Amino acid sequence: MTKRKLLISAFEILLVCAIIDLFFLVASLSPPRIIHHKKPSLSVDLSHFVLGECGGSLFGRNCQPVTAVSNLGCSFIIDQQLFGGLTPQYPIATCVVTRSGLPTDDWAPLPGGCVYTRQGFTFVCYQYIIYKDGKYQRIGTMDASRALFSPVDSPEEALGFALASGDYFAQYNQKKDRDLAYSVPTLEDTYVKIITDGYITQLFNTPVFGCGPFYTEAVELKVTYDGYVSEVKRFRVYRDPDHDNYCQD
Repeated sequence: MTKRKLLISAFEILLVCAIIDLFFLVASLSPPRIIHHKKPSLSVDLSHFVLGECGGSLFGRNCQPVTAVSNLGCSFIIDQQLFGGLTPQYPIATCVVTRSGLPTDDWAPLPGGCVYTRQGFTFVCYQYIIYKDGKYQRIGTMDASRALFSPVDSPEEALGFALASGDYFAQYNQKKDRDLAYSVPTLEDTYVKIITDGYITQLFNTPVFGCGPFYTEAVELKVTYDGYVSEVKRFRVYRDPDHDNYCQD
């Protein structure tokens, strides 16, 4: 191959790379097409768990627990109305247990365990509390959830199982936001699909601790009829460029 041909080949490669980079840049700057799904009409009775009104937050309303719930170790309660699809329909709430500092060997185990955790300079444990037969009962594992609520008999119950299994949230009625950088050409609301051996649901996850960029990811989860939940795939959907240089612990 002559020197001239080598130069042309190198130029063509650089041109293709530049076109690809430009394509992804334009895609990230262009708001995606949004596919909407109707939010299920579900509710949970929180009267056994909280005092007064709950304050607003992005993924669930933070609530001050009643004394009996606070005595179980709950720093605060999160209102998750989409748990209303779980059957039997016991009153249920998310119990958030917090400890300052990093975990140490001399920490006493948290009563009941944690369904999932978050870890920064504050250790955050997520459990569930139900009100059954006039008593509060702690749920600290998915095994305990399955014992209470399986089998999974409906898409609404599958949504509740998926949300309860980890650090996920549902999103409906999403809107195009030009302040966000998108990683996908199509953004889809939370959904639940029926498959042969259970359900597929799409939820979302955004990291809370660490340093940016903080990508919100769509997470596809499989929920079997007997209540086992597993991740099928996850992919980035958007981020806020203003937070790229933030660190949060």
